[in-house]
Amino acid sequence: MIALGSNVLDITGLWTFAVYLVRIGGVLTVLPGIGTEQWGPQWRMFLAVIIAFSLSLTGIQSPMPDNEYQMALMIGSEFALGFAMGMLPTFVLGGLGVAGQVIAGSIGLGQANMIDPSLGGNTSVISRMKTMLATIIFLGIEGHHVVLRAATAHPGELGFGMFVPGFDTAAILTEQLVRSFELALIVSAPVLVATLLTQFVLGLVTKFLPQMNIFIISLPLTLIVGLYLISNTYYGVADHVVHEFTRLEETTGRITTNLRDDTAEQQQVRTAPAPAVASVSPISR
Repeated sequence: MIALGSNVLDITGLWTFAVYLVRIGGVLTVLPGIGTEQWGPQWRMFLAVIIAFSLSLTGIQSPMPDNEYQMALMIGSEFALGFAMGMLPTFVLGGLGVAGQVIAGSIGLGQANMIDPSLGGNTSVISRMKTMLATIIFLGIEGHHVVLRAATAHPGELGFGMFVPGFDTAAILTEQLVRSFELALIVSAPVLVATLLTQFVLGLVTKFLPQMNIFIISLPLTLIVGLYLISNTYYGVADHVVHEFTRLEETTGRITTNLRDDTAEQQQVRTAPAPAVASVSPISR
């Protein structure tokens, strides 16, 4: 409430819209396919405004902070919640990017770089191809809907400004990071083993035929073997990526479980009836 002379201006609805805007903005900052340089900040802001405005029309209102300190804490809490939700699928893309870099270096394409909008820097062609594949799969199976639904939930289920990043959230994010490195190992292992065997065979050929110029043969042969395996393992890579993305609903639910419990307890406290106070009649005295 803001007092303007004898009038009182209720800005609870505007504050609720601002809180939702910060939370959705945190999600869209890092969400695969949307939180990249290909989508300019103005388009992400436009999308965040539309979603936040739609959520603010549900009738659920955020409690007003008592001072500037509480306001800053609520804004930071909402942005942290959205950012944590958006980082979960981003870890999967990061794992594929690492796998692409390792594969490109092993088959001799480490210097063939291109700009990666999701990272804002140069990356190998193989890494860019795999991150594009993961982004297409993420958007195709509507993974962004899962993340946005988890961040917004049913109106009123997630309290405003109540998310506190703690050891549980750090453990979940660390587990997702470890799984991304496991995915990178699974994706790059076939090519690494094949290139290692190719180099081993070429070493034996050099041992028995020293007059052969093995350097002219090794680079094209390693490149051909690597590209052949990459093209034939795309279906397997896609299956692993789909499996990782299908776990998003479970992982996001683990992040919001404690927040839902705290919100339910707060609502019970608010709706609990006040204790009855026994009154003494003057006659009984």
